Amino acid sequence: MSWALFVEGHYDEAFVRWLLDSLEVEDVRLHRIDGGITKLRSVANEIFKSHDVGRHVALLLDADTDPDSTREQLTREVARLDLPIERWFLLPDDAAPGNLETLLEQMAPAAHRAIYTCFDEHEECLRTAGYSTPDPKARVYAYCHAIGAETGPNKEYADAQHWDPEVRDLGPLRRFLRGLAG
Repeated sequence: MSWALFVEGHYDEAFVRWLLDSLEVEDVRLHRIDGGITKLRSVANEIFKSHDVGRHVALLLDADTDPDSTREQLTREVARLDLPIERWFLLPDDAAPGNLETLLEQMAPAAHRAIYTCFDEHEECLRTAGYSTPDPKARVYAYCHAIGAETGPNKEYADAQHWDPEVRDLGPLRRFLRGLAG
C-alpha cells in the first residue's frame, strides 16, 4: 500500500523522512503544505492528485495549544473540502499540545537536558521583566547551537549524542508511521 503523507514544513519533512528511513517504512511520498489546517485548501488539488494516482492520503500536523480543538477544526476542514485524507496525526504524540519542536525537546539526551533548564530560567527572567519569550523553534535552535548540532532542517537525528531516537515520547509517532507500511 502506498501513501502520500502531507506535513507542515521543511523541518517536519526532514524529521519524518529520517524517521521513516530509520523505521524502514518505504513507499511513503512526503509533501509539504507549508502551513497548518488553513493551507489545506491551497494544496487540495495535490491531495486529490495523490489519491487519484492510487496513493492513500495521510496528514501530519502540529496539535498546537489545544489538540481537541485542532482535531475538531481539522475534521471540519477535511469534510468541508471533501478531502480523501484517511489518517492523520497531531504532533507531538496525537494527544498532547505541542508541535515538532516539543518532540525534539523531548529527544534531548539526559546529558544535555541542562540546556533546556537554563532556557527555562532565561524565559522566566524575560517574563518577570515584562518581555515576550522566544517561540519553541528558538528553543530548539538554541539547543542545537549550544551542542554544536546542525540548526537547519537537515539535522542529523541519528546522532545519539544530540538526539535520543529511543525516547518513549517518540512511540506514538513511530506507531503511526509504521501503520503506513505495506
